[in-house]
Amino acid sequence: MESESGGSDRFAEYVDRSLTNLYDIEHLWANDISRYSDQFDDIEEFRSWRDNVAGLVLIPADVNRSYGAKPFEEKVGHYTKQNLYAASLAPDTYKHAPKFLAFQERECLDFKPYAAFGREQQLERRQLLKELALIVWSPERFRDCL
Repeated sequence: MESESGGSDRFAEYVDRSLTNLYDIEHLWANDISRYSDQFDDIEEFRSWRDNVAGLVLIPADVNRSYGAKPFEEKVGHYTKQNLYAASLAPDTYKHAPKFLAFQERECLDFKPYAAFGREQQLERRQLLKELALIVWSPERFRDCL
């Protein structure tokens, strides 16, 4: 996503366990069902949704810890300083990112910013992840390598 949007491929950085500030998995939802009790029947359902890959982003450990248990609405603006996948949740990312917008249009991807993030938004993000996976692991992508 980043390299197709004019950035560099940062995979090696994300998986490098020798860094002093490793990358952490950030849950978009704080571990507080009371904030989402109107959307889930029980704690198990909430945890299952909270841990879904569409409800996660990868960010530096120190940044992740600084968020504490803040709700999505309070931290989404800070995602603009992170990798493009995390940044794509925030409205400001779409203002001055022509290469990202071109990638989105070229691949017909439904990236969109969110002011709030509940079940419906996560379902949209799940579909987006499926579409990204089809691009990343497409046999067409590897034809030139064979």
